[in-house]
Amino acid sequence: MSSKLVSVKQSLNEIENAERLFRTALNCYVSAVDSIDRHVLPLQPALEPEYRHRLKAIREAIADPSNLEQTRARLDKVLAAYCSQTVELLNERSEDIRQILLALATATEAMDKQSGGYGEQFRQIATQMENVTHLVDLGEIRREITGQVAALTSVANRMYEDSEATIAKLQGEMSGVQRRLDEAERLAETDPLTGILNRRGMERRVEALIQNRREFCVMLLDLNRFKGINDRYGHLCGDEILLAFSRRLAAEIRTSDSVCRWGGDEFLATLCCPYREAVERSQQIAKKVCGRYTVQKNLHLEVSASVGLSQHKTGQTSKDVFAVADSLLYVNKAR
Repeated sequence: MSSKLVSVKQSLNEIENAERLFRTALNCYVSAVDSIDRHVLPLQPALEPEYRHRLKAIREAIADPSNLEQTRARLDKVLAAYCSQTVELLNERSEDIRQILLALATATEAMDKQSGGYGEQFRQIATQMENVTHLVDLGEIRREITGQVAALTSVANRMYEDSEATIAKLQGEMSGVQRRLDEAERLAETDPLTGILNRRGMERRVEALIQNRREFCVMLLDLNRFKGINDRYGHLCGDEILLAFSRRLAAEIRTSDSVCRWGGDEFLATLCCPYREAVERSQQIAKKVCGRYTVQKNLHLEVSASVGLSQHKTGQTSKDVFAVADSLLYVNKAR
């Protein structure tokens, strides 16, 4: 074989090797662009769609070897732009973090002003929060924030526990006040001698019956010749009669009704039933409460009472129904 033929064959082999190396290098170039697409772009999701489109155009241009120099310059430009925008985003996020920390510090200072005995602890936390805004390393920022949040949580929990105790104490005091108010109101509506309602308490209950549109009658009882008992046997004896009479009367009244000492030797009861039934009930009650009473251990006295019964009618006030019962009582007393 002539030397010229050997030389041509070697040249062809060298060209073939060079082309193979070129294809290998081209594939590596494309693979490098693919790696950037897969592993770098996802770091910034906001930029990913735009730069994925740009890299796709570069990969397509690489298929034409005449575009290699142009694609190199395009890739460099794309990566420079991606780096610049990434730095801007990181700076924005860093500023956002600083603003959040400043807001936390401000909130902590505000809590300090309203925290009572926890002021110094809040001031320390606020100072630490402000110091964190000057840090650059995100890991260090994260560690500092975690520590300060734990401290803030601890102080807040102690404040909450103290507040609960304060609220519980306040609620206990308010309950005590309410009980005293309830007791004062009960006493204000109770007759001190007999322990049943007084006139004020009865008036309130009758007003409630009218407001609720309940059907009811009132039975007014007046002890006959009670003044004579006081004059002859004394007021202590008279008080015993009033107490014993009120107990008998209360025992005959249904739980849905009310009974009171209307004043002096007068008693009044509500009967929540129709008038016809109230007439029968008032007669039965009068029989039970009138009769012999034993006072001062061995003194036996006969006690009777006059009765006035009135029915509440639509449009009547409580004073109206009381007035009717009073007038009927004195009619019966005069007989």
